[in-house]
Amino acid sequence: MRQQAINLLYHLDDRFYDRHADWMNDSLRSVHQLNASYWVPFMASGSFGFMDSNGDVKISASLQNINEDYLCGDVRDDYISTTDGVYGRNQNIIYKGDVTSAEDIGKGFIRIKSGEQLLILHKSGTPIETSFAIQDAALLGDHFLQLKSKDGWGIVSFTGLVLIPPHYEEIISFDNWMVLSRNGKKTVVTTEQIGRAARGEPLPGEFVFDEVKRWGDKVCWVRNGPLEGVIDESLAFVIPLDRQTLASTPFGFLRKKEN
Repeated sequence: MRQQAINLLYHLDDRFYDRHADWMNDSLRSVHQLNASYWVPFMASGSFGFMDSNGDVKISASLQNINEDYLCGDVRDDYISTTDGVYGRNQNIIYKGDVTSAEDIGKGFIRIKSGEQLLILHKSGTPIETSFAIQDAALLGDHFLQLKSKDGWGIVSFTGLVLIPPHYEEIISFDNWMVLSRNGKKTVVTTEQIGRAARGEPLPGEFVFDEVKRWGDKVCWVRNGPLEGVIDESLAFVIPLDRQTLASTPFGFLRKKEN
């Protein structure tokens, strides 16, 4: 568990290595050094390999096919995608198998298409395993992964724990909020409330609206039928719901009521 936490933190914090180099094991130190320069592919005896910017061979000519984007050189990805699998720059196998595509979705996670299967793996090689088939995936702010099943979108922690089951039509995030959309209604929750779902706490359901829009820094305009209001990132009303027309201006908010 300790090493998994270090692997996650390494990709979450750009300066983690500089701040906590003493925590690194030899493997992660090697990865950090290998990622410091660009690579270029070369071919020998019909197979591909990679060398670094100094001309030192880092992966011997043992790869049958590589991503076409690599052929132009200046490869700065910290993983190598081939038709036979995805490899770290230290030649450790992240995923072994037929690879149609591999996409970096951020925070250390790769979306891999293998045949009809979609997989989400951390660059350390740890897969995100779920009880449902994953149809799509994306980062949700800097806090969580959102995964899509045949029933909709759900929220999963970076360690693979399902926090919110996948049954929402859309999930978006901004600032400290998550907006969960289903059946024409939008439920607004905070990242802290999502995190507490790991302990089995249900999501609060009192902030449900017909429409939600981000207005400026750390405030949201909300509407329920003819009622409009503004909430802040702690889900407190800056302007309570009322029969009014609200607008955001450079100097604050403009409220129109009864002409």
